[in-house]
Amino acid sequence: MKPGSKENCEVNDVDNVEKATVALRNGNLDLAETILLSVITNTPEGYSNITYNSDNSLTIRFWDQQSFVHYIGWMKKEGKKHSSIKWPGNAYPLAYYLLASISVDKKDYDGAIVYINNGLSLEPTNPKFLLEKAVALLYIGEKQKALSLYESIDKIDPFVSAIDMAVATRGRGSVLIEMGQLDKAEEQYKKSLELEPNNEIALHELECIKSLREETGTLKLQSPSMDPPPSPFVCAWCGNKEAELLTVVNVDDSHISVCQNCMAEIPEK
Repeated sequence: MKPGSKENCEVNDVDNVEKATVALRNGNLDLAETILLSVITNTPEGYSNITYNSDNSLTIRFWDQQSFVHYIGWMKKEGKKHSSIKWPGNAYPLAYYLLASISVDKKDYDGAIVYINNGLSLEPTNPKFLLEKAVALLYIGEKQKALSLYESIDKIDPFVSAIDMAVATRGRGSVLIEMGQLDKAEEQYKKSLELEPNNEIALHELECIKSLREETGTLKLQSPSMDPPPSPFVCAWCGNKEAELLTVVNVDDSHISVCQNCMAEIPEK
């Protein structure tokens, strides 16, 4: 590997992304951001996260060991294989993802979406970009768009693990709660537990849904005992039922019926 080559630059940038990750763990967002901004300036034109080599081997820039192990397991299960898989580490897509996370922490949601879109263009197979984008969209009130992104992650494949699916399914549940669709939200959280049993987030949200239902049920029980609105065929003042004597007026922004004899008693605004 020649000094100054693209390969050497990428190796250095992988190390720099690791340094930025350590800075993030230590809570130093500004340092991490500075490092990552420097990394993305080195993104090669025509970058591809997957390289198909002439010897039937693959070079895939996985983010972590979990992604690598999932890919190997999925390929084996599907009866597919390569002569070998090289894993050189990931620099540029991961840098964009981390910059998006920093932007979310800083409440710069529009900036986060820009970083996510850039990273997604480099590594379109990675569901983590969609998951992070859904979070940013939720923060700016785009619930339906966020739900659509969560729903687009709908099957396990070489790059989407059961854990990714579980996160997406819980995401659907959280949006559906925001939309007031508790039954559908409950269904999603239960489905997520099939993928990731005993997940504390899912269990907690199911308890929250139960509490919300109990509160709603209490309100429903109280509703019949509330005073009914005045009938449009009865005078709200004296109870006169002679319809020809009734006049519909507006009192305190409510339309009610009042007979002509009581009209004089309505206080003027």
